[in-house]
Amino acid sequence: MKEESEGKFIQIDSGDVPRQYKESTLVGIHGLGCITHPEFIRGGRILGDNIGLYQTDYPIAGFEVRDDISANIAGKLL
Repeated sequence: MKEESEGKFIQIDSGDVPRQYKESTLVGIHGLGCITHPEFIRGGRILGDNIGLYQTDYPIAGFEVRDDISANIAGKLL
């Protein structure tokens, strides 16, 4: 799902169909391995136009610490 406006979401894949018939959906995690150039940042951008992806299978790669509960979980994982 993608949030289109506050409280309104739209589905970005083909919905409730078996996985073998769905198109691939990728999720980007900024900061996990983002490589950029200073010129992009100076221009107010994080990335340029030449973007590549790397698949990671590390199960906690996208884990975010945002509150006391997730900090406690992170402490136990580490």
